Amino acid sequence: MTPENNDNTRINAPLLDSVNVWFEKLYEPTMYYMLKYGGRLDEKLLEKAVLLTIEADPYLSSRYLETEDEAFWEKMPKSSFKPYFTMQKYPKEITEIFSNPPKPLDVRSAPQVRLDLYRDEGPRGDILIFVGHHGFADAHGNISVASAVMETYIRLAEDPTYVPKYRGWYPRDTKSIPDRFTREQREEAAKLTEISFEPNWSFVCGDVSRGNTFDYTGKYPRGGPRFSVRTISPENFRKIKAFGKRNGATINDLTVGAFLISLLKSCGCVSDEKSPKCVLTAGDIRRYYGFDGDNPMNMSTAFTVTAVCDENTPVKAIIPKISETVRRHRNGIMGLGFICGVEKIRESGLKALRDYYNFHMDKGLSECTSNPVFSNIGILDTRGYDTVPSSASDGTRTPIRLENALFMPVISHAPGFSVIVSTYGESMTLISGYEEANTDRGRVEALLADMEERLIRESENT
Repeated sequence: MTPENNDNTRINAPLLDSVNVWFEKLYEPTMYYMLKYGGRLDEKLLEKAVLLTIEADPYLSSRYLETEDEAFWEKMPKSSFKPYFTMQKYPKEITEIFSNPPKPLDVRSAPQVRLDLYRDEGPRGDILIFVGHHGFADAHGNISVASAVMETYIRLAEDPTYVPKYRGWYPRDTKSIPDRFTREQREEAAKLTEISFEPNWSFVCGDVSRGNTFDYTGKYPRGGPRFSVRTISPENFRKIKAFGKRNGATINDLTVGAFLISLLKSCGCVSDEKSPKCVLTAGDIRRYYGFDGDNPMNMSTAFTVTAVCDENTPVKAIIPKISETVRRHRNGIMGLGFICGVEKIRESGLKALRDYYNFHMDKGLSECTSNPVFSNIGILDTRGYDTVPSSASDGTRTPIRLENALFMPVISHAPGFSVIVSTYGESMTLISGYEEANTDRGRVEALLADMEERLIRESENT
């Protein structure tokens, strides 16, 4: 397929795109991928690289729109694009970016990426922040967009006439997945799907199932998006990895367990048979169903992790239960039960599925409940752009090194709360996005600290 010359073209939007757009009731779906370099890049070449990447992918150059019973990606002409490249003032401290994140992206306008370049007047190197939207792609999808831009930038420095290959309308819908399996396989997958749309607690108000509710609209206003970030040192990260290896657990298993227990401590409640508490997590299904990992899309399905425990329970004690749950979803037909469930509802039309999600989201908001969310982005693979060409202001380009990379997730609205984990180099970072007007910063940072301290303490003693 070849690009159309400024002709608007529509294609049906995948189910998971619509679902992640609707979640804007629960969080601001914008996500950020930050790269910090040790020198100056060529801003004109960067801007060109962003535009070429957008033009090479019809989804990137589209806007999302819905009718009563259908959703589409509509390819838009360049003349209608919102800014896709901006220059920003360099912060005095990098923490200022966490307290004042870049502007969000509008999924209902094109394009679906923006690059904000932060430049210092002095010797400090450039900071690049790629801005994307969960309605367009999940974390891995948005990172793949950034990778495509950086690859194009590097190629342009070598050959100014370079143009990336046009991707066309690549397949990114889950609708056909259930048809690949027998009825027995689909029924078995449904039994393994542990996802609850009946949240019974939240970080903001604790154990609401025991009467500790609050008036969300009155007591907890909206506003003040920010991130709290805690980076675990290479030394402590090595200890935690060794602890997991001794106990047959992955880093994902350990951190989701620590998250659940630290939440119980912060909320002053327990997870027992009468009032089980769970956290929502997700798994990437790309490789299970043969989707191209380089094409940005939403390919993460949710499931719940529950354990009977309280704030004094060792992480080690609940690891077998957590590991078993995660393995059930990662071995075999991962995500099939979730996909079959929502596809069955969609058979009645998009409106039926939208109403289903709205009912459960509105119920949680009215009752001030929202199961907390945990996501492990994994290792940030920056090998393709660890070294990039500098600007050529003096007529020559020199290689500059990447110094740090960080993925910043969605901003949760109260009563929702989330913690995201990612690894870069030898360090692991815990990060939470929230609204400071209704979620206490000190409490969030105490929870992140408790997660780290809990893992280190057990890694040294067991």
